[in-house]
Amino acid sequence: MKIRNKTMLMLMTVAIMLTVLLTLSHLVFEIVQQRTYEKNTQKELLKFNNWDNRRALSLLSPFCKEYLNHKTFKLAEKLATFINNNTTFGINNKVYKAKIRKILQNEIFLEGIEVGFSYILNSNGKVVVSSTSSDEGLDGIAFINKYPGMNKIYSELSDKNNASGYYNYMIANKGTDINKEYMVIRSIPGSKYFVMFTLSLSKYFKSMRKILEAERNREVGKLLKHSESQFKSKIIVIILFSIVSFLLIYFLSVLLAWFFSNSISKPIMKLKGEVKKIGRGNFNISLKETGFNEIKDLLNSFNFLGQELKEYMDDLEKEVSSREKIETELKIARDVQMSYLPRVDYDFDNEDISIAAQLIPANVVAGDFYDFFYTDNGKKLVLLVGDVSGKSIYAAIFMAMTKTLLHSLCLQSSDPAAILAKANEALSRNNEKCMFATLFLVIYDIKSKKIKFSNAGHEPLIHFKNDSDFNFIGNHEKPALGLIAGSKYKTESMKVADNDTLILYTDGVTDARALNRESYGEKQFVNSLKDNIKLSADDLCRIVIKKVEDFEHGKLFDDITLLIFKRLR
Repeated sequence: MKIRNKTMLMLMTVAIMLTVLLTLSHLVFEIVQQRTYEKNTQKELLKFNNWDNRRALSLLSPFCKEYLNHKTFKLAEKLATFINNNTTFGINNKVYKAKIRKILQNEIFLEGIEVGFSYILNSNGKVVVSSTSSDEGLDGIAFINKYPGMNKIYSELSDKNNASGYYNYMIANKGTDINKEYMVIRSIPGSKYFVMFTLSLSKYFKSMRKILEAERNREVGKLLKHSESQFKSKIIVIILFSIVSFLLIYFLSVLLAWFFSNSISKPIMKLKGEVKKIGRGNFNISLKETGFNEIKDLLNSFNFLGQELKEYMDDLEKEVSSREKIETELKIARDVQMSYLPRVDYDFDNEDISIAAQLIPANVVAGDFYDFFYTDNGKKLVLLVGDVSGKSIYAAIFMAMTKTLLHSLCLQSSDPAAILAKANEALSRNNEKCMFATLFLVIYDIKSKKIKFSNAGHEPLIHFKNDSDFNFIGNHEKPALGLIAGSKYKTESMKVADNDTLILYTDGVTDARALNRESYGEKQFVNSLKDNIKLSADDLCRIVIKKVEDFEHGKLFDDITLLIFKRLR
């Protein structure tokens, strides 16, 4: 796709995103504002409704009082007429009592809502008939105990024939809900009975509140519907405005894209061609610096980049050539170093003894070394394993020098401690690099079947007795060669029996590291020896080295060296 098309597409995308973002922002703002308005309206109407109900209750309470007094007076006259017209049966007659209860029940409903209770009491305050049959038969004390709020008004009957007043209605031992009621007691003319009428103010106004609330809800609905209509009109205006804005931004984007693409595309296309040259390895580029300031800076940067790359590649070729030369020299040094190590032939692997050794360098050249050779006209066999400090070319040179020195000293003496002392003196002189080497030296007397050994800061020797028990010997804690001039070393000796095995090794075996930084350790090393100790020296050496390499996954932490000596008979 051409740069012009890409630029136009980019600007159009930005225009669309800006338009959508502005539209959505405006819509969200309007919706939030509308919902906040509706919520506040509902809240204020609820507050007004609660206030209006309380206000109506306080204003209409006196009217309810007069209404109940009049209602009770009319009920007393109605009951007097009924009693006088029905003198055949007593008030305790079931049929007679049922008719009176019917009259009482008819009077306690207003607009289909039960607004209170009515009772007929005798002169002792006993409930003879009640609009709710559950209270019939209660004497005065039981009745007051059930409705403790009536106590004050009920007690006025002892002084006069009429009583009235407000009380808090709450059935004893039946919760904590309190309802304010008004009660009137009047005597029934021409009889010894009283009629009692109670009116619940909350129930009385219940039907009135429903009517008022329904009317208010209709008005609120109209208000919200009008608000919703206005909100929809705003949404339509916003959408139309967004469409117009989008079209304007779109056409403006097209014009800007055309203008900028013409000003940018030509220099960029030329730059593209020069970049391809760089990709093919030709760094001799020269771009004409034209266009906007930014384009000029870009072209100037590419010109500078081409020159820097050319200089870098020239230096890199020289560096690669130099490194290849060094690597070649190191490989030669390694080949020389490895060829300098002794090889096992019949003299060292026969019916009497068997020797196996292996050295695996961690780097190109190794710091470890081993050696075995005969002295004293074949009467003694020298075994040694050493480890030089560092892994550099200096270590390789110091290793070769140490190995040569020891070979020469072993031809002159059969005392391991004296040999190490002389080697230490020679290596300590003019040791400006502070190089040193740890070493374990063993001299085996073929006739007596005994070994003499000495240790210069190296790992101890492992001695397996008749392919079974083993122990570590020669841990002398003496300094390494080349560290401290004048150091003295210790010689020990022991008998080597048939089928005994001697193991010499460097710390690269026990210090081997896995990928999780776990060390191979002395325990795993000894276990691998024990599991395979009955094998030949060569097989044992090969298997143990393979286990260490597998543990390190091929990434050696240090040089690995292992020398195994078996006495067969």
